[in-house]
Amino acid sequence: MTEQLESRVVVAEATAKEALEIAKTAREDARMATEAWRARQRMDNALLNSLRATQLEHSKILEDHGRRLEQLERKVDRLERKVDEGFTKISLGMSQIVALITNLQR
Repeated sequence: MTEQLESRVVVAEATAKEALEIAKTAREDARMATEAWRARQRMDNALLNSLRATQLEHSKILEDHGRRLEQLERKVDRLERKVDEGFTKISLGMSQIVALITNLQR
């Protein structure tokens, strides 16, 4: 029975040693996976921060373009009124010229 017990102890020790090696390997794999995940998280955060900065910059540019567009619309409206006033004056002047020419012909 002693040989059988010794044999079983040897097998148990080998199995325990193998289990410890597997546990060490699993622990190392988990550590490496965690490091890779954290590195990926840092990269993703950096990317999101860059995108946010770009969006803020673009928002300011769009706001500036919106203000400029509004100023240009007001300017175009003013110029359009002036052109309409000018055409009205020309139309009145033409009417007066036609009336004068008509009176001259009589």
